[in-house]
Amino acid sequence: MDYITSSFLELNECNSDYEFTFCNHIRWKSPTYATFHNSKNIQVPKDYPTPELPPSLVPRRNNPNVCTFITNFTEARRTIEYWTKQAKPEDITQDTAELNKWIYTCTTLLEENENVNNSWPIPAFFKWYYDDILTSSNKFLNLILRINNIPFAIGTNTVNSWFSKIREWSIDATTKFIFVQAPFPKCDVLHAFLYNANLWDPSGKDEYKECLTNKLRIIFSNFQESQNTNF
Repeated sequence: MDYITSSFLELNECNSDYEFTFCNHIRWKSPTYATFHNSKNIQVPKDYPTPELPPSLVPRRNNPNVCTFITNFTEARRTIEYWTKQAKPEDITQDTAELNKWIYTCTTLLEENENVNNSWPIPAFFKWYYDDILTSSNKFLNLILRINNIPFAIGTNTVNSWFSKIREWSIDATTKFIFVQAPFPKCDVLHAFLYNANLWDPSGKDEYKECLTNKLRIIFSNFQESQNTNF
């Protein structure tokens, strides 16, 4: 099974991996939420200080079941905090608020979910994740426009489906998950396309174009199958 097909199968089954609890709080039963990724390639100076743990996590930092999760969370937080301090003055307040929401999300996940262990990844930072979606959308649209041997109808319908899925995901993520500061689900089109690293080879060679076209056709086929859409 190839990467794209397995991604769609996993993501289509995602809803079975969380449940709504008291006061609509969300508890993930397995770690299939969107995960942290340093997509901005932030390089933190070695002498930049490590942030202190939230007080509630201090007693658990040596717990062998979650110590790696806590270490990864601390390093991710250090990266985001450094990035926040480099922001434009007009953006610092908003970026800091987003960071604090993310810290609360990670802390609550560990405090209230007995399923969490060292194998669980760190939840995504929404601002970076959404930036990735915008980036991938622009690249996707540009590729559709560039590759002229893909039928226009297929390209148009696929682009429309792409943005429709993003809108659906955004509404679901913000109204159900981010609203209660819980880890939000993956945006399937992002993970099936942008995070397929081989797709973004900058090579301009003819064989690369042929390979890219084939990969796009695979995406079209799997996207069609996953959405039960006839292009």
